[in-house]
Amino acid sequence: MVTERALVPRRGSTILMGIVVALLKIFSIGGVVLPPMIAVFMEALAVELTTTAGGVNRLSAAIGGILAEMWTLVQAFVAPLLFGVGMLNIYHMVVSSGSQLLGIALADATAILLVLIVLHGVVGAVAGLVGWRFSVTTKRLLSR
Repeated sequence: MVTERALVPRRGSTILMGIVVALLKIFSIGGVVLPPMIAVFMEALAVELTTTAGGVNRLSAAIGGILAEMWTLVQAFVAPLLFGVGMLNIYHMVVSSGSQLLGIALADATAILLVLIVLHGVVGAVAGLVGWRFSVTTKRLLSR
């Protein structure tokens, strides 16, 4: 999404791309599945807001990537609420999954959540910076 915004530097272009990609999800196996469609749109919104506020640069690319990636963690809590699962069940599912993934005792719930937040942040920042770098390289190659 960062690459798209750098190559199409118009307000709203990332939102429009997010809507198109979300609608294309209808044609994938399973038809209309709302959580992935909502996720694509929310990630596009995060990148749109950061690049509109800060321009297309390394910092806004990293922040946009972090916010877009953080949505996957937030959605783990939000989507089940919309579809009828209680908050305690969601919290337990996230902490249990994190405990198994990280090899941390289930009793250390705070540590598990902090590690998951940091991991999502690092992955998002790297993805945003890679997208920004890809756009810089693409612009350079296209200008030849």
